[in-house]
Amino acid sequence: MNPYLQTKLYSSELAVKLYCLENCSNMPHWHIDVEIILVTEGSIKVGINDDSRILNKGDMAIFGSTDIHYLDSTNMSSKINMIIFRPDIVSNSFGWPETFKLNTPFINEHVINKIKLENYKKIADIFHSIVNEMKEKETAYDLCIKGKLIELCAFALRYLPISSIDKTKKGNRLPDINRIKNAMKFIEDNYANNITLNDISQRVHFSACYFSRMFKKFTGTNFATYLSEVRVENAEFLIKTTSKTIAEIAFECGFNSVRTFNRVFKKIKGYTPSSLD
Repeated sequence: MNPYLQTKLYSSELAVKLYCLENCSNMPHWHIDVEIILVTEGSIKVGINDDSRILNKGDMAIFGSTDIHYLDSTNMSSKINMIIFRPDIVSNSFGWPETFKLNTPFINEHVINKIKLENYKKIADIFHSIVNEMKEKETAYDLCIKGKLIELCAFALRYLPISSIDKTKKGNRLPDINRIKNAMKFIEDNYANNITLNDISQRVHFSACYFSRMFKKFTGTNFATYLSEVRVENAEFLIKTTSKTIAEIAFECGFNSVRTFNRVFKKIKGYTPSSLD
């Protein structure tokens, strides 16, 4: 289990996955793969890097390679289609977009009015076509999907607001994001230990105050809550996959008492750890 830096595994040579999700929420994470979602029903909060929006039916979002992103369905109802694919299908293995960046990753009513409805429909229609190809799996569907992904990404760069990336200048990948990613990786590797705000802010060379502000900005949550979520996610995995006791798992995942573990677990998950045992 690795919910922070996610490595996608594909079951075939076609490095594309389709997910049809209802009321989806996930923790802030990132991966080299490109991810595109379209809301088919309801509303959902989507966070990407230092921005977030409530997306409604018909809206889309494009997560480029290494973007920190999350979904939050709290107090909302939604259905989404999500396509995730390896970037070398449309660019190279190091990521997409390569020489451009999207000025906004969100395709909502405001953006659609700017780019014109017919251009949005070109992007959305290709997305729906890919979803259908993934579901039907007719002859040579893999070639069709690769071609449509290239076309979709080309139309995104053609019609959506973009800026060119000057690779001769340092800092184009936003150094603050990279430090937050380092912090997330450190939490992933050390959640069982006593990690303090001062410890991790010093590790990424931020003041505690600035780190707190940047962590909230890029992940949508604060450091303490995120650390608790990481510990609870790992604890739930151990409860489901091992024969260890609740007490053993609680201490192994960084909690200083079973009582605290039970309280935090229920607050985050909505049910008790013993209900899984």
